Amino acid sequence: MKKVFIVLMALALIFSLAACGQQEAAESGNENSTDASNDSNGDAAIDGDIIIGVPTMITGDGAQMGMHITNGTEMAIAEINAAGGVLGKQLKAVYADLKNGSSEDAVAAAELMYQKGAVVNLPGAFYGSSAIYAFGKYDMPFLFNNAESNTTDAYLEAPEQYSNIFMMICDEKSYGPYAFNIMTTLEGYEYPNQKIAILGGDTNYDINIKAGIADSAKAEGWDIVLNDTYVYGNTEFSAQLTKIRAENPAIIFAVTTSLDTAVAFTKQFDENPTDSLLFVQFVPSSPEYKQLLGEKSNGVFWCTCISALPDKKETFNKEYFDLFGTEAGTYSYIAYDMVYIWKQAVEAVGSYDDYDAINAYIESSAEHPFSNMTCGTYIVQPERHDGASSANAIPMQFFQIQGGSDVLLYLHDQKAGAHWEMPWWLQ
Repeated sequence: MKKVFIVLMALALIFSLAACGQQEAAESGNENSTDASNDSNGDAAIDGDIIIGVPTMITGDGAQMGMHITNGTEMAIAEINAAGGVLGKQLKAVYADLKNGSSEDAVAAAELMYQKGAVVNLPGAFYGSSAIYAFGKYDMPFLFNNAESNTTDAYLEAPEQYSNIFMMICDEKSYGPYAFNIMTTLEGYEYPNQKIAILGGDTNYDINIKAGIADSAKAEGWDIVLNDTYVYGNTEFSAQLTKIRAENPAIIFAVTTSLDTAVAFTKQFDENPTDSLLFVQFVPSSPEYKQLLGEKSNGVFWCTCISALPDKKETFNKEYFDLFGTEAGTYSYIAYDMVYIWKQAVEAVGSYDDYDAINAYIESSAEHPFSNMTCGTYIVQPERHDGASSANAIPMQFFQIQGGSDVLLYLHDQKAGAHWEMPWWLQ
């Protein structure tokens, strides 16, 4: 209780500043970036605080995710400030709105963070790869967790120029095979056929996951009765469900990676469900998915590499709820971790603005992993500037929603102890 009280006091100050910063960023559309001071350490010079940049999705399709990102970041900052700060200085967050990831918004956000004196940028996640090009023009570290190969591809176009860019988790290409392997080998389940249906949006992330599922299915001799790509954000699935109901596949892989889309598909499937297991990619990690669907979310399978480890989750969730009055999302965990990763690097180097040394420390994390973090151990692969995924690094986690809660079935490739349950529509 004492720790929560101290953090609450710190958060009260942070929120009084953060609310103004987020509202300013959202209302201005980052247009005020051109009016900010040209001194890259302007704000820091005024009050002596170390400025943490949080350019993220304050508005737009990812606003709900952005809320979890800002909360997780602010929770870590409050804890660190309550414990004395970093190198004897307090931390202060400043914000910019990346919205839906346009080049214009990314450039404006990067300029604003530079002018505000941010010594690190921790966006959590964002759409597309525009932010890589925009923030790669500066030297301060840029740590993010998109799980998208197109961001790594952007880094690889000019590794020397983008040496400050780090995706701290693996990309999406491992998700498809991982999900397919578990979904097709559930212990004790008699599969009615070897047919699957796959659908997902027209984003790089969705397409690559769908491809991984399809390739795995072909290799294992499963029949793909639907492999549909829709316009991202679609919420009408009558055509796809007509085909699914005609074929009655054993498994449906819904790579429906926006909240509105995933909820809409699940609701429309539930109106007349087939004899199919249902896997929904990533979105069930958001508490809002379960809140919007209620009991109808039970039975759905999902996976991610962005989640708190089992031995840390309960404590984190309780503290998060005490602070914010809402459930933590997966991006709350990883946004929180990013602050502590930066803190470790800065304290090891002995400077918060020796960017070359800090970036080199992060790049060489195989020699000194960022261990004992909420989501596991972060290790950067230096040739790609993305994160390692393994049982000993950041593990994949596979869940089923049971009784309104996420029940862990697999931690990477090991059974976690809990057993899967027959979905309500198959009983």
